[in-house]
Order: sequence, then structure tokens, then C-alpha cells
Amino acid sequence: MKFREITAADLPTLPALLSEGFPSTSPGFWTKALDVLSRRPPVDGMPRYGIVMDDGGDLCGVMLMVAQRRGAATFCNLSSWYVRPAHRGYAPFMFGHALKAEDVTFLDCSPTPDVVPIVEKHGFEPYSGGSLMLDARAAVRRGPKVARLTAQALEECRHPEAARIAENIRYGCRGMLAHDADGAPVPILYRVARVKRHIPVARFVYGAPETILAHAGAIARHLIARGVPLALVDWPVGAEAPTGRMLPDYGVRYKRGADTLPLGDLLDTEYALFGI
Repeated sequence: MKFREITAADLPTLPALLSEGFPSTSPGFWTKALDVLSRRPPVDGMPRYGIVMDDGGDLCGVMLMVAQRRGAATFCNLSSWYVRPAHRGYAPFMFGHALKAEDVTFLDCSPTPDVVPIVEKHGFEPYSGGSLMLDARAAVRRGPKVARLTAQALEECRHPEAARIAENIRYGCRGMLAHDADGAPVPILYRVARVKRHIPVARFVYGAPETILAHAGAIARHLIARGVPLALVDWPVGAEAPTGRMLPDYGVRYKRGADTLPLGDLLDTEYALFGI
């Protein structure tokens, strides 16, 4: 039994293994996800794809690792972790192996309830307080307007993360243009997923919660016009939600490391790149 980095030779096998672990997804979904990882620039010292559990040539576990640089900081989103039942006893060791890189802030953006004790044992702490769900009732709220985020609008707003935002749009995110409290243009990005396999929901992957909430009425109308009746916003730990429905145990983000991403910034993570 060994844990090792995913190689190009593993790629044909992994979609079926990942689909086995996440039955609501198809092998084709994971083929596209792995293709996204193959096209991203490598980060020094980090796996391009992630790691596998290899039992004599039989792949019985997988974890995708989405690494990125932000200035001098390195972040790594641990994603899509699955170990076959017969090998679950080795799962904690696999998790520890994924954390061997130094000077990296690790993120687990979607730990399942049975994984939470493992991440906490390894020093992860929550940096969000769950999710705020907005539904069609938010559309009656008054407030500032939003517009569709076009390539020209993104270029003209001269946002410091414009290049990263444009890249995430190419991977499938959609955008709106709002304005912050000082009137400066602010891009907001979301990715459409489905709850219970049928209902479209916008998961925001870039945008401060306070900015999204200030524009909640316009955002809801924008989404409804595109057939999306629900939206999920990352919410601060311990903060009161003035509207919508608070889901304190859903979408709690965990991290381990010295660096921190702003709440609501999930660019270059599993949500933005894969549409999980």
C-alpha cells in the first residue's frame, strides 16, 4: 500500500473511480474536471492533479488537489476524496500524506459529516459559518442594480483579480457587475449547480457577502430571468442573517495554514473550476 501523486497514466482510470465515490456524477464529469487540472499552470512543490492510494497497482483511493498561488502564498483545495470501503482504514493516513507540503494553506471547502472529525484532528478550523440561501422572495427587495459581466466591463473596471476572474469564467463561471459601498465596480461570480439533481442553484464563488446581500434584489431578478430560483452565499461565522434562510451546517469552509482568503472568494477551487 502506498500513496503517490496522480500521473498521466492514471487519468483513464480515475473518472470511473471518482464516479463510484460520488454516484450523482458521471465519469464524463470527472474527465472534464481532470482536463481542467491538466490545463492549469503547475504550482511548485504541489501535485498537478492530486494523490491516489495504490495497492499493488490497483487504485483504491483518490483525492484531487487544486493548488494556486496568491501573491507569495500557496493555497491547496483538497477535493473529491474517495476511498473504497475495503481500504477505509488507510484513509486517515492518506489525508495526512496530502498535507506533507510545508508553507501551504490547505482548504477543505466541502467536507462531509464523516470527514469533519478527520480534518479537525489535522488542525483545520472553520472560516465560514455555513451558507445563506436566497430564494425568489429576495427579488422584491429594493437596492442597487447589477449588470451582466462582459469581457469589456471586466477590462474597464480594472479589478486587481481581473485576469483570475476571466480565467474562471472560461472554466464555466458566470458573472455580474455590482458596486461596493464606495461606488467602485465589483465583479460577482457564480456557478450553477443543482440541488436534488433538478433545482438550479447559483453558488457564489466570488463576491463579499455584504456586497451580494446589498444587491440581493437585483441579483435574484437577474438569476430568475435565467431560470435559477435559488442562490447560496458563504456567510461569516456567528453573523446574523437579515434575510434569506440560514443553513449553518451547509457549506462550512475549513482551512489549515497561516494565510486566509477573503470570505466569498472561491476562485480556483472545486466550486469554480468543476461546478461541484
